[in-house]
Amino acid sequence: MRLYSFKETTLVVAGLEITGFDESDDSIVMRRLEDSMGHQIGNKGEMAVWVRASKAGEIVFKLMQTSSDNQRLSLAMAAAENGLFVPIPVLFKDNLGGDIITGNRGYLRKPADIQRGTATGSQTWGIVVERMDFVLAGGQEV
Repeated sequence: MRLYSFKETTLVVAGLEITGFDESDDSIVMRRLEDSMGHQIGNKGEMAVWVRASKAGEIVFKLMQTSSDNQRLSLAMAAAENGLFVPIPVLFKDNLGGDIITGNRGYLRKPADIQRGTATGSQTWGIVVERMDFVLAGGQEV
């Protein structure tokens, strides 16, 4: 049997741990922007396989509207839009299961969309990184 708990995960953006995630099943999504490999089939049926050089990726995360990290990310976005761009590294770690995902030299894609209603909502942030690497451990055996 394998064990997982979101409570035992950590997301670090620009050296600071992010807190106040929403309650969805996809509070954090990490993915490459393009397929790592591809192929071409010739007119006689032969296949050529190629490896893409790009390892660019994206991390998208949802915070409760009450998370104090929304303010920090908003200030970083405003600074970048006004010429004070600083590359943003990201690190995700499953402290229980051993998964580690890293991203270097990233940027905030845009300010989080704002929506308000009768209950608290979520703010969705996206960071695109030049290189995203995945080390998946498969979870802790119990």
